[in-house]
Amino acid sequence: MKKINEYLIILIISFLGIGFIPYVSGILTLILSSLIIFLPIANKEYFILCCAIILMLIYIPANKIFVGRMKGKEKNNVMPKAIGELLTLSSPVIVYSIGWILTSIFVFIVFSHSSTAFDGYLKRRTKGWSVLIKDLTAGMVTVIVLHVLYAGWLISPYVLAFLGK
Repeated sequence: MKKINEYLIILIISFLGIGFIPYVSGILTLILSSLIIFLPIANKEYFILCCAIILMLIYIPANKIFVGRMKGKEKNNVMPKAIGELLTLSSPVIVYSIGWILTSIFVFIVFSHSSTAFDGYLKRRTKGWSVLIKDLTAGMVTVIVLHVLYAGWLISPYVLAFLGK
């Protein structure tokens, strides 16, 4: 029974085994978690946010159990990327078109993979939770950037018309 629990935890941490695919596990996780947008649901923002919260509630106990055994397996921990991307896609600003979805994925990848001085401090202080905190922070910053891009996209015809006069 203990082995079954360990395999279940590994499946949760690795987003159903995607974390074990070499080189593309993070990007593939982002793309697969973004496919939830194409479900025919009326209130997509709330549904996607609920999915992110449910995944977080599933991930937290699994990571708490598995945190001591993660030595050398940190790259397989891709569930926070799915949670961060779902947090990004739950923004009501995103027009659900391929362009905005790809923009959100690209901006999230940039912020998720950027290294800051805060990363070393985070790894020392949080002991296994730095991946989740970093990806949630990247998701929130991506939402802010998408809001700015959307506002610029909305006012651009007025600005161009004003400059043309």
